[in-house]
Amino acid sequence: MSLSYVLEDLSEPYTIIVLPSGKTISFPDIFFATDSDSLYCRDNLPQDILWIENDEEWQGERFPVFYADAEFTYSTDEVLIWDLVGVLFFCLSRWEESLNYTRDRYDRFIDENSFLVKQSIHLYPIVDYCELYLRSLFDRHGLIVDTVRQYELVSTHDVDIHRYFRNSWSFLSVALGDLIHRKNIAYAWWTLTRGISHAIRGTDDPWDTDRYMLEEDRARGATSIYYYIPCKKKNSGASYHISDDIIQKEMEMLGAQDAVIGVHPSLSTYRDPAQLSQEVTDLRNVLDMDVHESRQHFLQWIAPDTIEALEQVNIKIDSSLHFRKYPGYRCGTSVIFPLWNSLQRRASTVYERPLLFMDQNFHLHPSGASTVYEQIQLIIKRTKVVSGNFVMLWHNSSFNHPEWKEYQKYFTLILQHAA
Repeated sequence: MSLSYVLEDLSEPYTIIVLPSGKTISFPDIFFATDSDSLYCRDNLPQDILWIENDEEWQGERFPVFYADAEFTYSTDEVLIWDLVGVLFFCLSRWEESLNYTRDRYDRFIDENSFLVKQSIHLYPIVDYCELYLRSLFDRHGLIVDTVRQYELVSTHDVDIHRYFRNSWSFLSVALGDLIHRKNIAYAWWTLTRGISHAIRGTDDPWDTDRYMLEEDRARGATSIYYYIPCKKKNSGASYHISDDIIQKEMEMLGAQDAVIGVHPSLSTYRDPAQLSQEVTDLRNVLDMDVHESRQHFLQWIAPDTIEALEQVNIKIDSSLHFRKYPGYRCGTSVIFPLWNSLQRRASTVYERPLLFMDQNFHLHPSGASTVYEQIQLIIKRTKVVSGNFVMLWHNSSFNHPEWKEYQKYFTLILQHAA
């Protein structure tokens, strides 16, 4: 919502919005009423949910807010009993994730610790709904604010493992891994049969899918973004070198088709500025062009370390913030926004394009694939209503393998529904 405004600090426990017509809107200051030195603590986490009923913009759908004071009153034309600024700041700043929660083995914020997940409201674009609600109040009192953005489908692809067979006879070691590490005879047999066919008859590699995904994206009018890992070393998470001829030709093909190439910094770079800088520089050198988009490998992210590291290498847009198990709005929004440095108390030069769904949700969600697909359809519907970005992630390696036999159909189904 593009709107000029002036903020005045009246040192009062409430905020008043004065419209050009002279009409006023008030709401309580709950979150920022706390002493500034103790803002980010568990005592300041939201407690209860307030459901806002609505019959104007969203076909009657209600939406959740928090930081409410049922006793708040003020002599203005419109009175909200919930802290609008507090809600927006909580969702967008992600200060909740800086608290001393147990993190997973890859040092990631655990989904179930999120207030939004605990309250089962992670499927609502709360920030975007607040914007529409505020706009409806403005409209009611004579201030018409046009929407300056349009809905966009963004289909992204992380290239972690470039090919299933790294050479003609690597299927032997892969099949052995299926038996010893994955203890799956069916996978081993599939690997052997496909590997022999690949080695002797020259059939396509199962994970040579980048052109296929690009064609499907373009058929639905989606923006395509491919993220490549610039570093191949032990524990980096990559199975290829970006200097490999096959990788360079693939990136050239994608670029010629107007796909965006982004950097997929390797494991542990999320808090290692020097390594992240080296990898971004390497990718820029290989492409002989600038790179401004990134997504951290394994979605490793921690504030403010990751934010500051991305700033130092002039990354403009990151897209790492997503729940691991669940589709949904980890930041409460489907709209690109500037990240927040909570220690320095400033907006970052790096913007976040929130990731709303990834293929691994089908594997990890506790309620199964049908529930995930139903939730994705709901997210798409809500994202279209708020003119946001439906950003999805599908790996090139999530096809043509028994592990993905049940799920790979959803790639095109989701694209069709989101178009």
